[in-house]
Amino acid sequence: MGLFSRLRQRIKQRFQTWKEYGNYRAVFTSFGTDLYSSDLVRSCIRPLADFTSKARATSSDERIASILTYRPNLYMDGPEFLKKVRNYYELRNNCFILIDRDDRGRAIGFYPVPYAELEGLEYNGRLFIQFSFNSNGEKL
Repeated sequence: MGLFSRLRQRIKQRFQTWKEYGNYRAVFTSFGTDLYSSDLVRSCIRPLADFTSKARATSSDERIASILTYRPNLYMDGPEFLKKVRNYYELRNNCFILIDRDDRGRAIGFYPVPYAELEGLEYNGRLFIQFSFNSNGEKL
């Protein structure tokens, strides 16, 4: 029996139970399904989103960089868009952006997708992502 295994056994023997002294009782809970409802989570994410909103979006295409900087869609300006994207990224560890295109295929708008669930689907050898939304369970 090696030195580390003996130490591990002694540590296991000493710390098998948890007991608190005094009247304070610690409560350990999970965040559940809605992380953003926790004030602690919001206070950690908000500074990151605020700093990200001060950044300037860049692209090799100057037109796309201009759209992202000033007016990415009809409802948001550039800093607000970056803030929402960072917020979604921090909550879910990923973020999807819908690219709105005109008749010629040029990008004219960018929308962050606030999905509840997603599912990868294959159709004719191509990958598609189906999103489900919270409000009415509608799928896109």
